[in-house]
Amino acid sequence: MKVIKRIILILICLLASCIFFNIDKVFAQDAPFSEEPRLNRNSTGLNIQYMDLIEYNDGANGGIGTPRPYNCTERNAVVKKYQCSWGGHYYKVVAVNTISESKTGTSPSITSATGSVSWKKYNSDTYQVGPYKVNFSGTINKVTISTDKGSVTLNNNSTSSDGKYSVSNITSGGTFYIYLKKATGVKKINSVNVSVKSAVTYSQYNQYLLQCYETTGSHYDSIRGKQYICKDVNWVQKLEHYQHDSTTKTETDNVNLPGALGIIELNIYKRDKYLPDVGVPGAKYELWSDGKKQYSGTTDSSGHLLLDEVLIGDYIIKEVYVPYGFEIEGYATMNGKKFTDLTNMKVNLDDDSTMYVYNESYIDIGGIVFLDAKTGKANGPPNGYYDSGDKVVEGIEVKLYRADNNQELETKYTDSNGKYEFKHRTKAYNYYIRFKYNGQIYEATTYNETSAAAKFRSYATEGLNERRTFNNKFTPVNANHTVPKWTDTSNSAFNIYAYTGPDGPNNKKTYGKNNTTDELKNINLGIKERDIFDLNLRKDLVKVDVSINGKSHTYEYNGEGKDLEVTIRGTDIPDYERQLRKTDLQYKSAAQYDSDPDKLQVYVTYKIQIKNQSVGKITGYVLDLNDYADTSYQLVNSYDENGKAINWSSSGSVSGNGKTYNKIHTTSLSNVGITDKKWIFMQYKVSYDTLRELLSKGETTEENYAEIAGYKNTYTDTRKDTEGRVMANAGENAGLIDCDSTPDNMNPTSSNVQNFVKQSKTDAYQSLKGDEKSKRSMAVFEDDADVAPGLKLIRDDTPRTISGTVFEDSPLEDKLNNNERIGDGQYTSGENIVNKVKVELLCQNNEDVDTLNKVETRSNQDGSYTLSGYIPGDYLIKFTYGDKECLINPQKNNQMYTGQDYKSTIYTEGDYKDLYWYNNTSPRKNDAVDDYEGRRQVVNSYSKDYKYDIAKVLNATRTNNSDLLETLAEKTYMTANTAKMAMEIEYLKDEKTSYKVQNVDFGIIERPRTKIVLEKNVSHIKLTSTDGTTIFDTNQSTSNLTWKENKYNDRGNMVSTGLVQGTVDENLLYGSTLNVRYTLEIRNHSEVDYNEKSYYVTGVVKDRSTMNRIEPTSVIEYVPNVLQYDVELTKANGKVTINNTTATGNNSVSEWGIEGNNDLWQILASKRENKNLPDSYRDTLLEAGAFDEANKTIDEILVTDLNGVKAKLARNDKINLTDVLTLTRVIARTEDTSNADEIQNIAEVIRLTIDNGRRPYYEDTTNKEVVEIPGNTYPSTLKNIEEVDTGRAEVLTFVVPFGANRQLTLIVIAIVSLGILVAGIVVIKKKVL
Repeated sequence: MKVIKRIILILICLLASCIFFNIDKVFAQDAPFSEEPRLNRNSTGLNIQYMDLIEYNDGANGGIGTPRPYNCTERNAVVKKYQCSWGGHYYKVVAVNTISESKTGTSPSITSATGSVSWKKYNSDTYQVGPYKVNFSGTINKVTISTDKGSVTLNNNSTSSDGKYSVSNITSGGTFYIYLKKATGVKKINSVNVSVKSAVTYSQYNQYLLQCYETTGSHYDSIRGKQYICKDVNWVQKLEHYQHDSTTKTETDNVNLPGALGIIELNIYKRDKYLPDVGVPGAKYELWSDGKKQYSGTTDSSGHLLLDEVLIGDYIIKEVYVPYGFEIEGYATMNGKKFTDLTNMKVNLDDDSTMYVYNESYIDIGGIVFLDAKTGKANGPPNGYYDSGDKVVEGIEVKLYRADNNQELETKYTDSNGKYEFKHRTKAYNYYIRFKYNGQIYEATTYNETSAAAKFRSYATEGLNERRTFNNKFTPVNANHTVPKWTDTSNSAFNIYAYTGPDGPNNKKTYGKNNTTDELKNINLGIKERDIFDLNLRKDLVKVDVSINGKSHTYEYNGEGKDLEVTIRGTDIPDYERQLRKTDLQYKSAAQYDSDPDKLQVYVTYKIQIKNQSVGKITGYVLDLNDYADTSYQLVNSYDENGKAINWSSSGSVSGNGKTYNKIHTTSLSNVGITDKKWIFMQYKVSYDTLRELLSKGETTEENYAEIAGYKNTYTDTRKDTEGRVMANAGENAGLIDCDSTPDNMNPTSSNVQNFVKQSKTDAYQSLKGDEKSKRSMAVFEDDADVAPGLKLIRDDTPRTISGTVFEDSPLEDKLNNNERIGDGQYTSGENIVNKVKVELLCQNNEDVDTLNKVETRSNQDGSYTLSGYIPGDYLIKFTYGDKECLINPQKNNQMYTGQDYKSTIYTEGDYKDLYWYNNTSPRKNDAVDDYEGRRQVVNSYSKDYKYDIAKVLNATRTNNSDLLETLAEKTYMTANTAKMAMEIEYLKDEKTSYKVQNVDFGIIERPRTKIVLEKNVSHIKLTSTDGTTIFDTNQSTSNLTWKENKYNDRGNMVSTGLVQGTVDENLLYGSTLNVRYTLEIRNHSEVDYNEKSYYVTGVVKDRSTMNRIEPTSVIEYVPNVLQYDVELTKANGKVTINNTTATGNNSVSEWGIEGNNDLWQILASKRENKNLPDSYRDTLLEAGAFDEANKTIDEILVTDLNGVKAKLARNDKINLTDVLTLTRVIARTEDTSNADEIQNIAEVIRLTIDNGRRPYYEDTTNKEVVEIPGNTYPSTLKNIEEVDTGRAEVLTFVVPFGANRQLTLIVIAIVSLGILVAGIVVIKKKVL
């Protein structure tokens, strides 16, 4: 709906537009339109007939096409020719509507760009006002100047007819000025109006509406057939007329510009009162208004001053300076008015004015008071006379006395130039002068009547006894003997007097008529500054000592040997912070442990510095010293910079405004003269309650105040004047008051102090500039008192951490190639990480720590771990891997990291001699070593007697029997420890370093693998026919007998099964007797390992005799059911060869025959004898399934414990048992031959003694790693037949020529070959490492 409305609205707009732009065409559609006659807004008396209308269409009278001027407003009306046959219709214009309009030309505009406007003197009779600036379009029309005298209008760049006003040329953006003559009398221009103009032509197309106002005559109504008089104008149609009009207008714009107040000329003439015609040069005058100096000037050589551009207004004229010999006293006149105060003459200047000023002259007696300064680069003593570098002293009281009667005549005070004067004094008397000044600050300089020019000398003194009496009044200063403040310069107690003469009041020098003018005008007093006594006290935190669990740390703040800045107070320094770790606060935090020395203890040491800041050689003595300490503090020690004990006494406590401080004081310094500085150290112990509060609340702030409570001072050296006269002796009381402080007047609990201390702790205060802070703090603390910056104790919830990674070190390739499994001991990217290793931090110096603050964790999935929240102490980290939690949690590589299979990797012992070894962990390396003497031996001994029940546990998996897994964890978990580490309170005793011990890593590596290989071969066959004929009796290929031996690779895997095949005539074969002898070889294929700590830890062999060895202790033989064990034939044969590595590493070969004594084998089970396998073998030496299968399917089972031929085999050592087993059978006819799977011949090693208890592994022909499990071979189904601890002999076959090719096959397997099995053998699931 909204869319439809919008479309309709657009169409209406388009229609209106068409009508608007085509109105003349619409209105003139019936006939040509004529603009004649032309009308105006006042046209009237228009007698319009019907033939004047466009609607008239009578062709006889011109008809359509003849231009006509009018149109009916009633559209499409038809006008009858005879509508009005005679008479008239008189019309007038009643409205004009503009249909369209266009404009030619630009309207003018003008804006101000004028800034500040002022009057200037243009010449002697003309003022210039401006500058003005306007921006405009068009031309300047006129300029109207409005003044206090009226207005005047000018053209641009013109002058008024009377010549009194003019304006400069005005251009857009340019500067112009107004000029007016002084004669105009104008005092102010109110405003300036600038007008611009331009001509603009407007062209219009207009509609004129006409209405009949009078009719005459009549007309005939043809319809009614009647004649009517045209008398009702309402019956007559309204008409319209269209024409084009144009109008030219002159348009204007204007802008008002600011005016300005006028100026006048002021003349001042300076005269001597007694010589009115003589001008006085050099007199200075100032004109002031609104509290500010506006104009100033100095009279010229004729005594005249002209100020010719003074702004009209009210002023105060001040005479500010007159030359020597005159006073600013007298009178002035201007415009008939008289002024007697020449420094405050109020005038109204609204016209040019002239002032005359008259001053008085005099004769005076006087001089100066000067401050006799130290001389030379070395600041030597004052020289006793006025010279360069000396300063005059203002405000010294000077009294003039008559010498004859001591009458006081007049009092003066030295001015800013140090001068004093007594005027118009009669010469009838002699005079002396007394000077009064602050005897604390000043003393008279050397009296000297010979040095320097007379006008520069000092002629007054105090007197020695008067000075001593004065000094003794101010000794000592304390709460019992108070004195005014040094800064109280008006206090009469400080008044001392100097008289003209050499000995103060005792020998006065007088002046009178006999003195020259220079002498009378230079009766000077030289004073010198006394030494300024100032003892400054600062208190600051020196250090915080923290101890816990045998570790301590000192946090330095403002070191013991550093001077404290004297220009500030403690509040100018932000509060100090001392973070104490939450774990430290928690350790033994309970009150029951408060007597234990290993709990957290905090000692705070402050330094009070008393600095003698005196100017001069003054020795200060602190007679009493107060200290105010937080109740959290207990003073435990105090000493000076030399270690001398300072004794303090309790003065109770002070309370107020929610604060309580313990007050103590000391008088130990009463006899210690301080010429430079003195330090007092105060050590407080923070109470355990405060530490408990800190643990609870997270923050406390401790405060400590100190103040000098009493002092005195003496002269350090004997004092003499420049003439060598003794003025004071060494040690004599100086009587100086501390210049900026009063002793014992501070109350630290007052609102003033407490509020300010709180304010000073805000960020707003501390962000102030240093000078501002010092200004504020000194207003509260005098410089003999201070509060140490607050000590904010903050509970630091950030724990100390130790982090690292548990990783599996990769064996070095070159070592592996040399049958040695050793890593580089370093953690590198890409190596396997170990999850869920238990990591414990064990304290070595305090067993309470592990009880109360046990810290342990486990490594994460990325191998990382973080130990957090330990207190300082001596520690080691204990890693436990292979426990149940470690085993049941999956590793990224799906491995199980047991202590049986893994050990700590290479460890560089030399890197761990320092207790701070953890600071150097780059490159990242293994930082821990297995517990070799303890846990490693326990784990090894568990599997040293290696047989099925042990192997079953060691081969447990996460998804296997949970009991087995738990046993595996219990029996084989391993622990490793780092070297001892000293964990200080701060990381490496550096509080600026974040306490994050990083990269304490633990690397494990797979232990060197063991491997036992059993190879079994047919070593001899003998086939004898029924008639005793020997068909075969050989151990190699011969006629009609092919002999191919089993083949093994260098890892002991069978790669192809051998074949012994004979071709025998059927008549000879059947009924013949077969004797087969077998040879067994047992070889140690293990990787290199040594059972010594050095090799275990570092990979370096120290004792090669410790090479790991394996002793085979039991082999089982599964006799094929088609064969039978022949005891006698077995006993009659056999030879033993042992290749063995000696302790020195040499190879030893032992060989001997056992023919006639071969009793290696025992019958373990026999169906013929109705003898089953012993139950003790089941699940102990044989896997239960293999045990049951053997009992069920095998007729005869043998076992040998290798009695008499045992040997502990090192790597590559072997036992070769040649012809040690003979099996026999009478070959029946073909139909009696057993199936091939009933004649498999298998032997397996089922028990080993392994020195290091490491279970054996092997790699199958596909390079998969497989664990050797003794006793797990199934003799019938051949499950696990591929393991290398199981041997299988070559296939033995006899073939009848050209016959049915039926075979009797005897197979004895020595080493399992995964790739070559008899067709039909099911692929067996392999056990993979």
